[in-house]
Amino acid sequence: MSTMRLTNEGLVFDFTHDEVSKIMAAQDVTEQALATIGAAVALGGGAVGAVAALVAAAAATNLAIHKNQFQQADKGFGVEMTLPLWAIILQLWEVQLMQPLPAPPVGQGLQSTRGSVWHTVQPTPSSAFGSWSRLGDAAGAGQIAVGSNADGRLEVFAVDTADRLAWHIAQTAPNGSFGGWSWLRDAKGVGQIAVGKNADGRLEVFAVDTAAGLAWHITQDAPNGSFGGWSRLFDAAGLSRIAVGSNADGRLEVFAVDTAAGHVWHTAQTAPNGDFGGWSQLGNAAGVGQIAVGSTADGRLEVFAVDTAAGLAWHIAQTAPNGSFGGWSRLFDAAGLTAGPGQITVGSNADGRLEVFTLDTAGHVWHTAQTAPNGDFGGWSQLGGAVGVGQITVISTSSGSLEVFAVDTAAGMAWTIFQDGPNGDFEGWVAVGDQLGLGHIAVGKNADDRLEVCAVQL
Repeated sequence: MSTMRLTNEGLVFDFTHDEVSKIMAAQDVTEQALATIGAAVALGGGAVGAVAALVAAAAATNLAIHKNQFQQADKGFGVEMTLPLWAIILQLWEVQLMQPLPAPPVGQGLQSTRGSVWHTVQPTPSSAFGSWSRLGDAAGAGQIAVGSNADGRLEVFAVDTADRLAWHIAQTAPNGSFGGWSWLRDAKGVGQIAVGKNADGRLEVFAVDTAAGLAWHITQDAPNGSFGGWSRLFDAAGLSRIAVGSNADGRLEVFAVDTAAGHVWHTAQTAPNGDFGGWSQLGNAAGVGQIAVGSTADGRLEVFAVDTAAGLAWHIAQTAPNGSFGGWSRLFDAAGLTAGPGQITVGSNADGRLEVFTLDTAGHVWHTAQTAPNGDFGGWSQLGGAVGVGQITVISTSSGSLEVFAVDTAAGMAWTIFQDGPNGDFEGWVAVGDQLGLGHIAVGKNADDRLEVCAVQL
């Protein structure tokens, strides 16, 4: 709850992060601010309360005027707003000094925000993002992934760094707020995860364990429903990276990289919504570090990879929709790329052309796109002037243009860059709010097309 105190500098109001979020989300910011300030005044009582009551209404009104500054001052722990004594005497209510409240010491309040999950959402499709807020009370998270239920509700999946347990949290209604985190059944020692959607709309989560590199999967019992139990995904072992794509006929196909030689392996459902067949090696590529999967305009799956030796980019595609794969070929002349998690990703343009994004060792973002739907790729070019980027992801917006999200490794800030229109050129990088210390990032699209970005606090 907000508090108020009288100091030598002036009248100071402390707003919690939740109070800041409620004020900013209110239809009438002044009314919500007045209710919050009024509660603090009531707690103040006595002479302080009498003085504060005179200024509360004016302060609330002017807080609405300064709402952008108020929102930007919140770094996740709330805002301290000071009305200087001289301004009160002169009745200059527009003078409001705002600064972030510091994080509580370990042992008080939140034990730590390390590994907590944060999110920000667009107020309307294609608009700037709102403020970051904590997504439930989870802590110790490492990797996250976002899936979309059959009814459009977003569901976020995370792996904790302590016991490597899998967790999930879902919106209670399409476009709505989230419920609480819950353990995703009994899996332990989970490494990387990926989320796919069956032809009937059921979400299916895939994972590789850290002990033996076995592949596992768990599926919703029904669209929008609860999850069953984890089961082993056939007999593969020694795996690390994992990704999933959807064939033209709706069959899911899973791709993974082994740790011994960097070979890529794959397995597919034998029928839509059905069981998986056995694993087989995907071409003769070796030394692969990370993979990503896209779908061409005609429905063929195409896999992209970066090798760990020279940082070269490679790709391999089905020869026909739902069919077998051809051979690996180099994706133009890029070299010195990084092969870590989240460092290569692929999106689909409005006209169906695939576009691949990746990072070099200096943290520059590079991209290349097909010159025509289902066609060859052009040359690589640097995407804006970003440097020091650690992880990227891409999504298609409500207009069909691509939007790329990234986190820098220096301050842990989230950034975005988007096309100026469907199939168009990219504009410049802009910050996604001012939250610091972020790491792994993922993005989903709400049922009403508003993008929602999730990230882990390092």
